[in-house]
Amino acid sequence: MGFNEGVEMIFFDVAFSVFMAVLVGWLFDRRAVVGWFSVVMCSFVLACLALLVGGNMFHSFRALVWVVGAFVLALVLVGLKAVCAMWIARSNR
Repeated sequence: MGFNEGVEMIFFDVAFSVFMAVLVGWLFDRRAVVGWFSVVMCSFVLACLALLVGGNMFHSFRALVWVVGAFVLALVLVGLKAVCAMWIARSNR
């Protein structure tokens, strides 16, 4: 009794989506080394790759949504870290 072909495709689609989102997170962790421009451009390339692979191979845009969501989440987290650092700096005065 083997896997249903649809189940395998959904599994690989979700796995690809998570992998692409993790790559975006990894890029944001390295932003001090590579710079913001490189992070934005590489994230754009990952989004294009997610669109091509997800749209052509899996017939879904789940990977693109996960990449864009990871990018937005990473931006929000970076912004919140900056705000918290400003609050801590003000309270130490």
